[in-house]
Amino acid sequence: MSIDRSTIIRGPAVVEFDSQVFYSQGDIIATPTLDTFDINTSIFGKVDERLSDIAWDIVLTPVGEWEALTVLFPYANPTIGQSIFGASDKDLVIQSLAGQKMTFKAAAVVAMPNIICSATKTLLGQVTFRAIGANDTAWSDSAKRAAVAAQAFSDTSFDASNVKTQPYSVAWGSTPPWDDIQTEEGVTVSFDINLQDVNTDTDGRVDQTMGGVGVMARMTPVGISESQLLSLLKIQDTGIQRGVSLGGNKNDLVITGTGVSVTVYDAAPKEAPFRWGQTVLRAGEVGFVAIRKFSAGAVQALFAVSAS
Repeated sequence: MSIDRSTIIRGPAVVEFDSQVFYSQGDIIATPTLDTFDINTSIFGKVDERLSDIAWDIVLTPVGEWEALTVLFPYANPTIGQSIFGASDKDLVIQSLAGQKMTFKAAAVVAMPNIICSATKTLLGQVTFRAIGANDTAWSDSAKRAAVAAQAFSDTSFDASNVKTQPYSVAWGSTPPWDDIQTEEGVTVSFDINLQDVNTDTDGRVDQTMGGVGVMARMTPVGISESQLLSLLKIQDTGIQRGVSLGGNKNDLVITGTGVSVTVYDAAPKEAPFRWGQTVLRAGEVGFVAIRKFSAGAVQALFAVSAS
């Protein structure tokens, strides 16, 4: 038995979504997720496993170009109860260098990438897209979920100058030392998205509804004393009691560098460990959580990202 090595398929690709092209640091992984339910009997135990839903999850870590921000971060000011897939399908394409493209029907971002503002790390963490299948299309339709076709690779959009690695200015309010925070390894902003499936008995999952977004920024500050860290937390003294809002101790957390601006609005300190040891800094990793802001009754964005 032998094999012709020309039949071995391999090689890199790019992701095309919402008129944007994303180059990856490493592998791009598209995984078909088959949700199932068991058929059980008392006498034989499990006798079958049957299909209840199908979706594709496409995962990659962008190379770090600071662009296409509205595509990667679509939920800065989420409307609770909205469809994340919208009225019209947005297909996602993986275009290989080898000249094949694979199209995934009806995709949306379900996990926004972490933002990593550091002089020694690229800006973007892993992003996850989910493709649930073409809208108003039967399960048995050959064009429901994915398609493969020959197409020559032709993209020339990559620009290494858009990959930013630099020191950042970090400010939380206007009171020292928090108006100019020196950090050990930069700042990481992460997101927690709450999504609720919308199902029908015939088609299974046909949509996902936005339930909410949480934002947290983490950093390890340098040059902070025990009293300064204790004062930051405001966990004792006047006005502190059970049930008090973290919003009573908030400021915008502003992170800026050349061509990069990240703001976590109304950020309140929530986590700040004190450490004692031979080599550790007294202040551990401090976590700031975004508090939802309102203006004249209108809900405001949780965060903002821009290239300015």
